Amino acid sequence: MQFMRKIRDEEGQALVLVALAMSIFLIGAIGLGIDGSHLYAHRQMAQTAADAAALSAIEDIYEGTYSAGGTGFSIAAFTCSTSDTRTPCAYAANNGFGTNANDTVAISFPGSVPGVSGLAAGFPAELVTAKVSRTVPTTLLRFLGPTSTTVSATA
Repeated sequence: MQFMRKIRDEEGQALVLVALAMSIFLIGAIGLGIDGSHLYAHRQMAQTAADAAALSAIEDIYEGTYSAGGTGFSIAAFTCSTSDTRTPCAYAANNGFGTNANDTVAISFPGSVPGVSGLAAGFPAELVTAKVSRTVPTTLLRFLGPTSTTVSATA
C-alpha cells in the first residue's frame, strides 16, 4: 500500500520535463522566424542601398560630374562616413545605409571582373563595386546563442 502511494506522489514529473523542453524548442523556433524575417528585411535593404550607390557612382562617371562640387568623388576606393555627401554615399543613405556607426558603405573601382568584357573606353573607370554591411542585433535568438549578426550586400 505504501508503495502505491509513493508512485502517485511522483506522477506528473514527466509532464514538467516535457513542458520545459518544448518551451526551449518553441522559443528557438519563434526566434528563428522573427529574427530570420528581420535579417531578411535588412538584407533586402542592404542590396537596394548597394545597387543605388553603385548605379549613382557609375552614372556620375559617365556624365562626367563625379568630381564636381562638394558631392563629387575621386576615382579611388573609399569608405563613406556617417555624414558623407559624395554621391554614392548619399544614395546609400537615402536607402537606409551609412547613416549610423553600425553601417559600412565601401566604394571601389576594380580594373576587371571575371566574365565582363567589352567595357566602354575613354572613361576614368568602367566598373564600380559598392559593398554595404550592417551589424543587426538579434531578439529571441539572443537567448539561444548569437547576440548580433552582420548583414551585407554587394553591387
